[in-house]
Amino acid sequence: SPWKGGDPLAMQACYPRAHADIIEETIGDHTLNRNLPYAIMTAESGFKPWVSSPAGARGFWQIMESTGKQYGLEIDREVDERYHVEKATRVACAYLKEAYAEFGSWTLAAASYNMGISGLKKQMERQRENSYYALNLNPETARYVYRLLAVKEILEAPEQYGFHVRAKDRYLPQETFTVKVDSSISHVAYLNEKYGINYRILKYYNPWLRMENLPNPQSKVYEFVIPKKASNTQDQPFDPPITQPAAEQSNH
Repeated sequence: SPWKGGDPLAMQACYPRAHADIIEETIGDHTLNRNLPYAIMTAESGFKPWVSSPAGARGFWQIMESTGKQYGLEIDREVDERYHVEKATRVACAYLKEAYAEFGSWTLAAASYNMGISGLKKQMERQRENSYYALNLNPETARYVYRLLAVKEILEAPEQYGFHVRAKDRYLPQETFTVKVDSSISHVAYLNEKYGINYRILKYYNPWLRMENLPNPQSKVYEFVIPKKASNTQDQPFDPPITQPAAEQSNH
């Protein structure tokens, strides 16, 4: 298999540790070829959680809204879990496992990530071919697997291809803790103030939060990731105020 061999983590130190550790742990929980997810994620988004496509795909894994909801992600105005590092990674891994079970080939599973399982099956049946390399596919999917193989080669041996990452440029490990919230938040400024962070940091660690407030009529438990070095109160539970400050109320 072209996907076997090598270490996909050879260039992992170039990735933000806030996300890389979570992704590695999540991928490790799934019995699939570990080279493939890293190649797909790098090709799809360049390891940037905020990337979106004209077609509507979002996040690290460029997941479409219909696919995300099919696999149980919450996607609405305030929350879009396609940007949730761990949950989106689990969806991508589940999709690849499902595709591999369908096709029996990691190469075909990779191609289906680009054009969909049903779309690839339709072309295989129409053309009566069971090899990716024998199929006549749309230009994007026809190039897709070769792009992934190129990415895999670079990730495994970056210096061989001119990527020289100095030790001082590598991302350092970052310790975080989780704050569970099961109530509505009128504005995340309360969360920032309580844990000594700012809005930019909150969004960096929690890109799934799309707005400044979080309505939560179902009392769902949301988990916010907070960097430890930013706070001396990580052992305190988050208890959001029921009402807004008078200054905010006066503006309504």
